[in-house]
Amino acid sequence: MKKILSLMLACVLLLCGAGLGPGAKAAASSADDALGVCAAEEAPLAANARSRSAAPAYCLYCSRVHTGFSGKLTGFFHGIAYIFCMLFHIEKTEGRMRFSTVTIHAGADAPFRFLHISDTHLTLCDARDDAKKQALAKSRSESFPFSLRMLDDAQVKANELGCFIVHTGDIIDFISEKNLERVKQFTEDNDVFATAGNHEFYRYIFGESDTPAQREANLAKVQSAFGNDIRFAARQVNGVNIVAIDNGFYHIDQWQLNRLKEEMAKGMPILLCLHVPLYAPDIYDHTAEVFGRPLWMMSVPEALMGEFNEDEYRQQKEDAVTHEAYELITNSDCIKAIFAGHMHYDYVSQVTPTLKQYIVNVDAGNIVEVD
Repeated sequence: MKKILSLMLACVLLLCGAGLGPGAKAAASSADDALGVCAAEEAPLAANARSRSAAPAYCLYCSRVHTGFSGKLTGFFHGIAYIFCMLFHIEKTEGRMRFSTVTIHAGADAPFRFLHISDTHLTLCDARDDAKKQALAKSRSESFPFSLRMLDDAQVKANELGCFIVHTGDIIDFISEKNLERVKQFTEDNDVFATAGNHEFYRYIFGESDTPAQREANLAKVQSAFGNDIRFAARQVNGVNIVAIDNGFYHIDQWQLNRLKEEMAKGMPILLCLHVPLYAPDIYDHTAEVFGRPLWMMSVPEALMGEFNEDEYRQQKEDAVTHEAYELITNSDCIKAIFAGHMHYDYVSQVTPTLKQYIVNVDAGNIVEVD
């Protein structure tokens, strides 16, 4: 009976908060603060912010940001649904990042941890970009409605753990002024070690070539939002070398291979960060099950590319340098684990009997414990 009365009271308060009853202004303020019913499109986190208070006011039921009249109306009903879920202990987790723990025995001088995330696909845009890009942003935000929440959740979790963040690419869905501003804010407010994906270099996504020429044309603009070189970077932590290589277009360049050999020559255990996972029989089969045919791996043997269409074959057929890099990685004793994304699902692939690669989904993060 108490629960029913509480639910009725909550409905009355929400009616007032939505402007459908007396005292609308005062009630609306308290209801919006409590339930995240409506908020501005995007409110950037304050520099070095360590709480969710400065983030967009996401609806606690659907985790979206509701704006405008229709948004207020949707948020009103979602507020009722949220209170109902709370009263009857119904868990709502859609739109929130999921976290799992992975332990890597790398021979570190002292244990440490980091948070691995990938494929955030920010879809922000404003009047500084043209109408075509604004339409693209609206369309793509339907595919990635929780991208800001994912970034926010990762920041809060990393702060809670006192660790840095490894992002393995596609932090943006396409190049826009607002996307790059948000990335710059994220990398400045947090300790972030990142590599590029393929989307970092797309201006409009559809109908674009995914070629080195396109990447080079956009590299300087995109790179300015990051704290480390997103094409190749290495970071040493407690005697472990974390190496990030951009293989977002399915290939590794000669200079990247040379740099990898230099890092391996240092004799330190390596944790390798890529955007595109390496080919392995298990992930080849799993991808075929998920998508109906195998896709989106680096160094798939040509004999196994029979189901690839012409563009996929052109994109993903390995060249001699990429093949050498694959052989070097998979035959190395110093590489202890691989971290990747790109697939948009969670999977742990056994590349060799001693080497695993950990792939995270858009809404998932791995808390990586290294000892």
